[in-house]
Amino acid sequence: MQTQLTNQKYLKERLNFFLTETTKKTPKNAKLNDWYVAFVNMLNDELIDLADVSEHNILNGKNKMVAYLSMEYLLGKLSRQSLLNMGVYESFKKAFTSYKVDLDELLKLEPSTQLGNGGLGRLAACFFDSLATLDYPAFGYGLLYRCGIYKQEIKNNIQVEKPDIWIEKQNPAIDKRRDIVYTVNFGGYVKKSSRLEDMVWMPSEAVKAFANDVLIAGYDTDNTLRIRLWEAERNDKSKPDLKKNITNLTDFLYPPDSTFDGRKLRLRQEYLLVSASIQDLFERFKKTGVSVDKIEKFLAVQLNDTHPTLAIPEIIKILMQDYNMPYEQAFEKMNKICAYTNHTLLAEALEKIDINLFKSELPYHFAIIERINEDFMNMAKRTVADWKLNKIEIINYRDNYINCGNLCIVATHKVNGVAALHSKLLKKKEFAVFSSLFPKKFTNETNGITQRKWLLESNPKLSNLITKTIGNEWVKDLTKLKKLLKYKNDENFLAKLEKVKMENKVAFAEFVKNELHIKISPNFIIDSQIKRIHEYKRQFLNIMQVIDRYNRIIDGDTKGMEAKVYVFAGKAHPSYTAGKEIITLINDVADVVNKDKRCNDLLKVVFVPNYNIDKAQMIISATEVSEQISTAGKEASGTGNMKFALNGALTIGTLDGANVEIRDNVGSKNIFIFGLNAKKVYNLKERGYDAQKYFNDNPRIQRIVEQIMSGYFCHGDTSRYKTLMESFFNNNDEYMLLADFNSYIKTQSNIDEMYKNKKLWLKKSLINIANCGFFSSDRTIKSYAKDIWKIKEIKE
Repeated sequence: MQTQLTNQKYLKERLNFFLTETTKKTPKNAKLNDWYVAFVNMLNDELIDLADVSEHNILNGKNKMVAYLSMEYLLGKLSRQSLLNMGVYESFKKAFTSYKVDLDELLKLEPSTQLGNGGLGRLAACFFDSLATLDYPAFGYGLLYRCGIYKQEIKNNIQVEKPDIWIEKQNPAIDKRRDIVYTVNFGGYVKKSSRLEDMVWMPSEAVKAFANDVLIAGYDTDNTLRIRLWEAERNDKSKPDLKKNITNLTDFLYPPDSTFDGRKLRLRQEYLLVSASIQDLFERFKKTGVSVDKIEKFLAVQLNDTHPTLAIPEIIKILMQDYNMPYEQAFEKMNKICAYTNHTLLAEALEKIDINLFKSELPYHFAIIERINEDFMNMAKRTVADWKLNKIEIINYRDNYINCGNLCIVATHKVNGVAALHSKLLKKKEFAVFSSLFPKKFTNETNGITQRKWLLESNPKLSNLITKTIGNEWVKDLTKLKKLLKYKNDENFLAKLEKVKMENKVAFAEFVKNELHIKISPNFIIDSQIKRIHEYKRQFLNIMQVIDRYNRIIDGDTKGMEAKVYVFAGKAHPSYTAGKEIITLINDVADVVNKDKRCNDLLKVVFVPNYNIDKAQMIISATEVSEQISTAGKEASGTGNMKFALNGALTIGTLDGANVEIRDNVGSKNIFIFGLNAKKVYNLKERGYDAQKYFNDNPRIQRIVEQIMSGYFCHGDTSRYKTLMESFFNNNDEYMLLADFNSYIKTQSNIDEMYKNKKLWLKKSLINIANCGFFSSDRTIKSYAKDIWKIKEIKE
C-alpha cells in the first residue's frame, strides 16, 4: 500500500504544489473552491500513477484479464471512497485542518458521477470496487454521458426532466485521454462474397470516440483499475435538450425510444460503446505479447445485460478482418471469450432491434448475425419441436427484429442470472428451450454490494460502532459481521445501535425540513421505497396502502397504529407516462396527508426529488423499514434490499429476487414476507386471474380507487392519472396489486405491532446486519472469477 500520503510533510508539499500550479493561489489567500481544485488534481495524479502500474502488471503476459462492458456505471462521488480505500482519509483531514479547511465541506463540492439510472449501473460500480480490492486484472468499458439520465424536478407534483450537465464541473473521477481515440463506422454497404471473411464493409459515416478514464482504487492495496468511458465527438455545440432531436451520441443515457430517431440513436450508442471498446481491448491485448491463437486463455469479456450484444459480431469481425481467421474459428474464439449476464425477466428489457434499421446502420454485422442464426437454427431443428423454434430464433423475419437476448444466449459460453430465484426462472420458464439445448451454459451469480461504499462510507456512525466492537476485518471480509451476533441480547450494545439510528433519522429529518419544507418527527418509523419507478416495482401498491392508512386515520380507526413517515424516491423514464403518473399520485397524496392535521401524529409522506447516490446513502442510513414489494417473479435480484439490510432496516417484501436469499440468511422471523410467491403468481395467471373479483370483494380497495379516479387528491382532476389507471384496469391488474393487497396491509400492521417492542426490533435489526456477509460484491466477484472468467489475482 501507498504510505507517502500518510506523511504530513509530503502530503502538504503536494497540496501546496497543486494549489499553486492549478489556481495560482497560496494557502493564505486560497478559498474552499481553490483547495478543491488542488485536491482534485492531486488525487487524480496519484491515482493515475497507481493505475499505470496496475495496467502494466495486467498486460505483462502472465494474467488472464476480464473486460466488463456496461452501458451504465452509477458511481456517485468517488473522492471520499478513494481516500478511505487508500487508507489516507484521516491524513488528508489532518492536513486540511492545518489550513483551516474542512475536508468534509470540500468533498461536498464534488459532482456526482451520473452515468447510470439504477441497479444495473450501481452493480457495475460495486463490482469494480471489489475487482480492485481483490487484486483482479480487469478493465471496464462504458460511455461518458454528458448529462447522464436527467435532473428530476417536481413541479405541480409532476416530474419534469432537465439536462444535468454534471460533466462540466471539475471531477477527480475523470482522466481525459485525448491520446486514445478510435474511429467508429456506420452505414454504407457490404461488398458481397460467398464467404463472410471476404466481404468488405464500405461505411458511409465515421464518428470519433475519445477515451476518458475513471480510476477505481482498491481497499488496502495499490491495485487501481480503469473504467474507460467513450465520448463521441460533438457535431452540435448546442445545449442538450431532451425534447429536441438528439444528435450527439453521448449527450444522454437511454434516449427516448418511442421514435425512429430515438431508436437509431440508441443503436448507435450501443455500437459506439462496443466498437471503441473492442478496438481498445485488442490494442491492450497486443501489449501482452500473446498470440491471438491463445486469446481465450488471456481474455474474458462480460456483457452486462443485452446493451453490449454487438460485441459478439464485432469480435468476430476483428478476428476475421485483422487476424485472417476463418469464420468458424473466429466464432469459436468469441464464444470462449464472451459471457452474458441477464438482469431481467421482463420481455420489454430484452432488446429487439428493427432489422431494417440494423441493416442500414451496420450491414456487415447483420451478415455475421445472419450466419450465427442460420447455423444455430439448423442445429436446433434436429431436436426442438417446430412450434418452439420461434421462441429461440435470433432473427425474427416475420416481425422484423433481431432478438438480442437470444443472440447473447446462443453465442456466449456462459449465461448467468443474478439471484437464485431469477436464475431458476430463466432456466425453467423464460429460456427453457435454450436450457434444454445448453444445460451447462446457465448458472447463477447472486448480486452483491460493496460494504466499503454502503457501510464504511455511507454510514460512518454505524461503521465506527461496528469497528469499535469487533475490529475492522469486515471491511475486506463482510462475513466477519457474524461476530456481532453475540451482542444480540446485549442491552448496552443495542442502546448504542438505537442511538446511531436515531442520529441518522434526525439528520434525515433536518434534510427534509430544509430542502423539502416538510416537518417530520425522527420518532416516526421511517419506511422507504427508493428505486426506479416502474409498475412491477409496485410503488402504486405502496401508495394505495398509504391511502388506506390515511382513510383509517380520518375514520378514527387508529388502534395499534404506529407513527410512520413513508419515503419515496426514484425517476421514471421520460417516455414512461404511467410511471410518471405514479410519481404525481405520490406527491398529490403527500400534499393532502401532510396538510391534514388529523395525520400530524401518525402519518407523513415524503417524495425526495432527483434521487441519486448521495440521497440514497442518507435515506438508507436512516431507514427502519425497507420496501421490496415487486410482483414475485418480476425482479431479477435487487441490490437496494441488501443495502437496507446491511444498515439495519427490516425488509417488508415478496419472495422475489434476492429477497429469497435475504430471508434464508437473516432468518424468516427477521423479515416481513407477504403476498404470492412466484409459483402462485404463475399458477394464478394460468388459471385466469380475475382482478375484477378482487376489486368487487374488497370495499377498502374500492374506496381507494374511487378516491384516485374522482380526483380526491388533486382538486377534482379526474384525468390526472389516466394512463396509469387505464394500464391498471385494461391489463387486468398485470402486476397483481389487488391479489397481494390484503396480505400487504396485514403485514404492515404486524410491523406496527412489533415496533412497539423496541428491544426485539433492535435485536432483529442487528441480526440483519450480522448476516449480510453473503451479500458482499466481493463474494460475487470471486464467484465470477472462478466459475465464468477463470481469472486469478494479478501476477507481477
